[in-house]
Amino acid sequence: MNRYTRENAIRILKEELKLLNSFILKTAYDVQVPADDSLSVDRELFSQKVTATLIKHPNITIIYD
Repeated sequence: MNRYTRENAIRILKEELKLLNSFILKTAYDVQVPADDSLSVDRELFSQKVTATLIKHPNITIIYD
């Protein structure tokens, strides 16, 4: 069996993001909705939380056109 399956790659990516303390992954888990084995999120709430975090970041400037 090939150990480089799609599921394995996704699992590895999530584990690496956890190790890096990814705010994107943390936010995703905060707004997670029920799904089979996937990490599914409330898209509206997820985008609101990510946007709020970026707006508050001292080294990021948001430009609205």
